[in-house]
Order: sequence, then structure tokens, then C-alpha cells
Amino acid sequence: MANGTIQSSTGTNLEIGVEWSSAANTAANASAVTAKVYLLHYQIYCAALTGSCVTVGDSTEYFTAAVSSSSGGLQKTYIAEKTFTVPHGADGSKSVKIFAGYVFNGTYNGHYIGTLSVSGTASLDKIPRASGFTAPSVLTLTKQTTVKVTPALSSYTHCAVMKIGSKSYRTPVVSGTSLTFTPPAALADGAPNSKKPSGTLTVETYGGGVKIGEVTKNCTYAVPDTAEFQPDFTFSVTPQNSSPLLDSEGVLAASLSSLTVSVSSKTARHGAAVASVKVSCGGKSVSGDSLSAGPLSAGSYVCSATVTDSRGISRTKSESVSVLPYHPPYAEAVSVTRCLEDGTPDDAGTYLSAYAKSVCSPIGGINTASLTLVLKSRSGATLGTWSLASEERKTVAASLSPLNSYTVSVTATDTAGRSGEYRLTVPTSKVDVHLKDGRLRLGGYAERAGLEVDWDARFNSDVFIGDEPVADFVTECGTTGIWTWRKYASGASECFGTTEEKTYSLASSYGTLRSSPSSAVNSEQYPRGLFSAAPSVTVTSARGSHAVLLAPRDAGSAGASPNYFVLYPSVPGIDSVSTAIHIAARGKYK
Repeated sequence: MANGTIQSSTGTNLEIGVEWSSAANTAANASAVTAKVYLLHYQIYCAALTGSCVTVGDSTEYFTAAVSSSSGGLQKTYIAEKTFTVPHGADGSKSVKIFAGYVFNGTYNGHYIGTLSVSGTASLDKIPRASGFTAPSVLTLTKQTTVKVTPALSSYTHCAVMKIGSKSYRTPVVSGTSLTFTPPAALADGAPNSKKPSGTLTVETYGGGVKIGEVTKNCTYAVPDTAEFQPDFTFSVTPQNSSPLLDSEGVLAASLSSLTVSVSSKTARHGAAVASVKVSCGGKSVSGDSLSAGPLSAGSYVCSATVTDSRGISRTKSESVSVLPYHPPYAEAVSVTRCLEDGTPDDAGTYLSAYAKSVCSPIGGINTASLTLVLKSRSGATLGTWSLASEERKTVAASLSPLNSYTVSVTATDTAGRSGEYRLTVPTSKVDVHLKDGRLRLGGYAERAGLEVDWDARFNSDVFIGDEPVADFVTECGTTGIWTWRKYASGASECFGTTEEKTYSLASSYGTLRSSPSSAVNSEQYPRGLFSAAPSVTVTSARGSHAVLLAPRDAGSAGASPNYFVLYPSVPGIDSVSTAIHIAARGKYK
């Protein structure tokens, strides 16, 4: 409590004075100032005249007071007591003017006195105001932080108020010299497009449960890249299989399977909006909610989707899938000959002795192949169909005529639904010479006009068909998978085929061209035993949605065609191309 006295000095032995005292009201930032007005005098008599007053600051109170004393000593007589409310400045300090005037209107000690007055300045106690504080320059949402408080008064309590845009959060009021709190995630709703929004931090000061004041500072809030703030979505990888077998077993196989990667139910967090979606699979990426890839090659694929919100915060989900190797089935070591009923080989037999081995991709043990033998006449009419067990010779009653030859196809069909055919001819029964109606055959019965020869033949000069010389002729042919193949008497062999259409991402740039990644596999298995060494290969783009160039990235082998880079001009907006590949291979089988 502050107090003091001001007193006049008239030199007449009659003085006026004011004793003042102040009591602070911390919550109101004001003081109650009490002013007690007195006279210092000897023997005196004065009536109560109007107009006397006391002023503190901007407030004045009037009073009347009569004073009468016959005593001869110096005396102090209190003539008024008034209390005033004085507001303090923002910092809690205050100096106030005090004035007192008493209307005397008489003579004292030989001097006429109209109004006896005194004035002075009172310095009131400073009222402690809002406390100061220090805080980190960046406050991370959902991460605990501590603010150091410098209390204006040790008894004060405080709370923190965080604000971003229209969103705010207030902590409980506590005592002490620090505030420890965790900025809530909901504050991010006030800045949906910023990862580091600007905001304010305010420390409010309380005294006796009443708010005294506050201090506000600008600060930066950080929105962390955590699950609380990352967008959410449903991510799915859906296989499309051309074989029901794969669906029933839940596996993927090369050339039989494709994938669709898709995103749905996209949701951004805490006021943000979904800004972009990117999906990818096997090196191919697109901006959008879905991507189709395939038919796939054997290997492992990582499919992923990334959703980014308006703050730039992303979430990625991924799934790995494995694609098992696969090639169409085929029959090998095929042997079909005439025989007797007991299976004894006989070139005039009316029965068939058949043997073949089925070969197929196991696809993890779920795929098997069966063999079917179809006998046809030269005109193409089907004469009989039999099933064969792999690697077991079978004798069937085919009712073969010794005068006719027959076409036999042995087809391997797997449970995945693919097949490969091996064709051959069962000749007529053997005779040295058969001549009839303009038909001549050496080694068998003549079935067509002209000359036929079943024996090895050597010509000491050129052989012509019309005006064209004959250099070679086909000894075996068939279809296996994508291939049509032939073997020639000279030892030459060849095959032709067109792969299924696939999509290739354009991952690398080379000048004006862009290239598929080296991980893209587009090799095909040749028919078994067709080549004894890597053949010469020619490839062209076929049936694709783009005209592309192809460049070899390996030499291939006797068993498989080379892999190729798919090249396409650098065109803005085109990140992938789709094409099938036509392959022509020529080499030797012996």
C-alpha cells in the first residue's frame, strides 16, 4: 500500500494538508485512493461554507466542514475523507494529481484567506500486469512443447492459447513458471493448404481467478507428415486372369495374367483436400485413380499408389505380387507308326502305335497337361480321337488302309487352357513301285497325280520345279504356343510368332527417344529342340497402339528369343506404349 502527505505552506499558522493512501485492485488494474483532508491550526473558528473540495486525478468530491477550537496549541483537525478509484496504465504504473481546497473566507493571524488550498503528485504502487514468456519459433502439432513463463507476480496463474486461422485451442490455467502442452491436430483445420502455417501463441495471465492480461506472439506451426495428417484411401490390386485355374488357386502366371491397380474412397485430413493421385505397377506410372498392366511377364512386381493432399503431405500404400513362369504346353518325342494289333511295328499295319511326352509349365504345381491324338484322312475328315498318357506307348485300332496316308496331330492341352499341336503324316504301306492312272510313287502307294518318292534321293544335277531349282524341303512342322515352326531336310529350322500385346513404360531418355526399362521382359520360349544354337532373329512391332522401334538388349539363346528395348519418340504426355512383337527366327536343328 502506498501513502503520503501533501501540505500547504502559507506562513499564517493555518495550513491545509492531505494524507493519502492507495489499495491496489489487481484484477481491475486500478487503485482505491483515500484522501483525508486536514487543517493544521491554533485557536480557530470558521463556519461550514460550500465550495470546499478534494480532487484525485480526474475526480472531484465536494464537502462542507465547520471548525471551532479555543485551544491555544497547534492542532490537526480532519475536515473530509473521500475515496477515489484511479485506473492504472497498461503497464500497471500510475502517478496522480491530488488537490484540496477549503473555503475559509476570513482573516487569520492578520491575513485574509479566501480559499486555503494545496496540490501535489502521488506515485501509486505499480500493479503487476501480464506475464512475459519465451517459446520455440516453430511448434509442431501433436508434439509436446514447453513455454517458459516469466510471472509478473509469483501468485499469478497462466494458460496458453494457440490459434491458426479460425481454429484455436486453450490449455488449462496452471501455476508455475512454465506451460507444457501438446498442440492438437485439429488446429490444422485452420490452414488446409499449408504444411507450415503462420499463427499466434498467447499467454493469458490470471490473478485470483480473474484474467489480468495477455501477451501474444506470432509463430509458425508445423504439420508433421504422420498418419494423423496423411490422407487415407482404399488401395486394391485386382488380377485379371485368362484362365479360371489361376483364379481358383489365387496365383498369377506369365502371359496369362494382368493387373488393375486402383484407388478409391480418398479422404484428406484436417481440412485439407486431395490434390493428386499417382498409381504405378512394374515400372509404369500414371496420374489418376487406376492403372492396368499386362499381360505380365514372370517376376516380382511392386504395385503402389500415392495420394497427396493440398498441404503436400502424402501417403503411399503398396503390395508386392509374384508372377510365375509359364509357357504353352507342347508334345515332344512324338512317334506315331503303323503296327499290328499287338503293337508290333508293321508298315502295312491297320493299327496305330503312338508315343509322346507332354511338357507344360507347372505354375507352382497346379498345372498339368493331357495329350490327345486325332487321326484325319487326307481330305481332312476326322477318323478318330484318342487320349494318350505322357511317355506311354498306346496301340489303337485305327482301321488304316494300306493304300492311304493319314494326318495325325498330337495336341498337348494344359489345365490352364492353352494347347500346342504337333502334326505328322502316317504314310501308306511300303511298296517299291506303285503306278496307276498317271500316278507314280516309289516306296509307297501313289495317292496323287505325279511322282512321289519316299526314299532318300541323290541327284547328280539340279532339280527343278518348273523353272525354279529345289534347294531344300520341309521334313517336320507344327504349332506350339505362339509359334508356327518348320524343320528342313538340310538341317535348317525356323519359327514365326506374335506375342500378346503388352504395355511398356518409357523410363529412360536417349536424345529424341525414350526407352522401356531393362527390367521389362519380352522374351519367348522357342519350341523344344528347334534350334541347336541361338538363331538369327528379326522382330517388328505388331498390333500395337503405337508404332515403336525395337532394339536388342541380349542375344537370346537356343531355347528363348532375345529381350528387346521398346523405343518411342519423346512426346509430352506419353509415358508408356502398348505393342505386340512379331518374331521370326531362323537357325539349325542339326
